Amino acid sequence: FFPLWSPDGTRIAFGSLREPPPQLYMLDANSAGNENLLLKTPFPKSPSGWSRDGKLLIFSVTDPKNSGDIWALPLVDKREPYPLVNTTVDERYGTLSPDGRWLAYISNETGTYEVYVQALSGSGVRRQVSTRGGFQPQWRGDGKELFYIAPDRALMAMAFKSSPTTFDTDPPTALFATRTRWIEIQAGTRNYAAAPDGQRFLVANATDEAHTAPITLVLNWIATLGK
Repeated sequence: FFPLWSPDGTRIAFGSLREPPPQLYMLDANSAGNENLLLKTPFPKSPSGWSRDGKLLIFSVTDPKNSGDIWALPLVDKREPYPLVNTTVDERYGTLSPDGRWLAYISNETGTYEVYVQALSGSGVRRQVSTRGGFQPQWRGDGKELFYIAPDRALMAMAFKSSPTTFDTDPPTALFATRTRWIEIQAGTRNYAAAPDGQRFLVANATDEAHTAPITLVLNWIATLGK
């Protein structure tokens, strides 16, 4: 579950229950049968983002003590994971800006899930950027725009302007309505993908609701048996 392409398109990171709880795996996208276990710990995990150079994998961990946390796994050298956002509230869906300076994620610290952006350097720069709820943040390919899904299932966009030490955003605007499902319950799922230029989106929309067959009630049916 939660397959995630590497930036160069050669690898796919994903979660799997083949060794419960969900662990992190990776496979070579050019051939089959070569899936490798990336990380095994006592807590469920799911991948959510890559660094542009493919050397760092961002993933969410569900810890019963802290709810959801965001961690990073280096894919070179010793591969020792370390926390990026680790508090007592629920944080998920961490994704790095293309320049590697900023981490976007969701947190329910206000009582509802909102999108936050913080500096990856640990400088303390951090700010809520969504309004009235937000899920599934994703960056445009050049990092100049940030997308997310609003609670009413509209796909939102905001301009993102940054320097090495700080950032600023324009107010979010709705691009179009979607029919995605379960965004409130499965806060870490991925229901859409943005093209690198932000001009096209692939969205997992629900089809039209199936119509329920009408119920027919027959009265005095015993009287018809003799006919």
